[in-house]
Amino acid sequence: MSGPVTRSVMRLYRFFGALVLGLTACSPRPPQPSIPPASPTPGGTPSPAGPTSTPRPTYTPRPTPTPSAALCKWLGGPAGLPDLSALRWEERTLGPHRVRVLDGLPLPPIPHILTPDGRFLEVLFVTTEGKALVALDLAGTAHRLVQAPSGSCPLADWVLCLAPEWLREDPTLAARNRLPDGRRLRIDETGRVRVEDGETLTVDTPVPFEAVYPAGANGALGVDQMGQLWRGTLRPPAWERVQDAQGRPLHGGWILPVQSPDWALVFNVVFEYVPPTATPRPPRIEPGTRGPPSPTPTPYIPSHGAPVAFHFWRVPLKRGAPAVQLSTFRAEVMGTDVSVPGSVLLRDSRHLVLSWPFMVVMEGIWSISALVDVETGRRVAEGALGLPEGTILRNVTAIADGRWVLGQVVDQRTRQGRGIWVASGEDLSRHWTFEGWRGVQAWHPAGKEMVVEAGTMAEPERLGVLRLPPGAEGVRPLEGLQPPVGWAGDWVVGRAAEAPAKVRAVEPKGRVEELDLSAPGAFLQDVMSGRDRVWLVVGTVGPERRCRYTLVEWAP
Repeated sequence: MSGPVTRSVMRLYRFFGALVLGLTACSPRPPQPSIPPASPTPGGTPSPAGPTSTPRPTYTPRPTPTPSAALCKWLGGPAGLPDLSALRWEERTLGPHRVRVLDGLPLPPIPHILTPDGRFLEVLFVTTEGKALVALDLAGTAHRLVQAPSGSCPLADWVLCLAPEWLREDPTLAARNRLPDGRRLRIDETGRVRVEDGETLTVDTPVPFEAVYPAGANGALGVDQMGQLWRGTLRPPAWERVQDAQGRPLHGGWILPVQSPDWALVFNVVFEYVPPTATPRPPRIEPGTRGPPSPTPTPYIPSHGAPVAFHFWRVPLKRGAPAVQLSTFRAEVMGTDVSVPGSVLLRDSRHLVLSWPFMVVMEGIWSISALVDVETGRRVAEGALGLPEGTILRNVTAIADGRWVLGQVVDQRTRQGRGIWVASGEDLSRHWTFEGWRGVQAWHPAGKEMVVEAGTMAEPERLGVLRLPPGAEGVRPLEGLQPPVGWAGDWVVGRAAEAPAKVRAVEPKGRVEELDLSAPGAFLQDVMSGRDRVWLVVGTVGPERRCRYTLVEWAP
């Protein structure tokens, strides 16, 4: 979960990273030839005893890229919001399947969250004026604007036309701003707290807030526009600044829920960069004489990145109770333009998957996250996780409720991936390893399965399903399926490998359903999981490489 302080920094990294991508990928290429669809292979693969070294793959050219948003014309920025009053769900028959379609969208809807009552599908639109949150009515035409477009640097957001998944948020992570009864907490344009569920309740605050998150049954923690942390109740509204034991106000931009109803975990970030020292004036040297060499500046140059300190605090929800600092984790970080997941505190309320909008450098190997013990302020050693000496656990990620955690095992010497490590978030001693896989592609909404991925830049991607907790069958390969993927109940839904707009759903027993959305220039851009259905974002590259988008609801 990223705080308000880093938004402008992230936009710069997104812009320059995606600019390079856009200049190299915006030229259209001929479509790849169609091949017969592959049949899924039922059955499982045995669970390896542990990660073992795998040979470096031989380079083979990647297949011709399928049409994607990277082929769309993006200079000049996307259009504004669609006319919500004109949007109508339309039922259609495609082959043996009945679907519902919301057509003619000028922007790609980025799936955000399904409301607890299942009535509204909330999506993000990136406009020239910033990001907007829209609730699409799944039962009628009562679509509404939840949050008007906002953003101080729209140019940096335009590049999200190339890779909108940068804004994609795990629906369970997005649910963190909801109270136990399902109502939403958010900040309005004036910095006041709003409680929304049909009718809106505005909660007065002493100062304008920048962010707010639920805490306990009727409480909340907020961050004001100066970065100071506040603690309060919603009914009746009563707020106070959070202070430490010395009475100093606490600054905190990252607030994480824990299993206890009595406290919350908060961390703030401090760059510890040491500026260069001033260069003293060199001594006067008489002509014809030799003197000491001129002094030079002595700047601090980190070996891999910038030094950063993450300060972890336990914040009691009881009024007047001081915050207690648990520890400080120090690391070196470097900028990145890749998608970074949110930080997740595991179910044991001690171990944190620390993820921030920068890469963490560990023993010379970069990672989008680190597994940290918040009580000691140290990264959890690989030996304590049951991994062999000479390996590093990188790119750690967890399901949002902290029940399961996964990371990639990398050989520290060769820097080659060996496999994945999976563990229970309640007890890290319950762990499994599977060789040949790289990371997680999608978690099941109920946390009982996940889609894992394998492959490199030199080979096509492979997908598989792993049940949780893992059994003797190990990872079940998903033949002929490519990202993006999602879940419709127990069906895994994704793009068919042989066509850019052909959707394939695979059931655990091996049954397969296919939905063909193919059209000239069409491509599947995103999949959002639902209880028994999925929502498919389908783009079409039109004249002048401008895209139009369609939202398709499908229950396999």
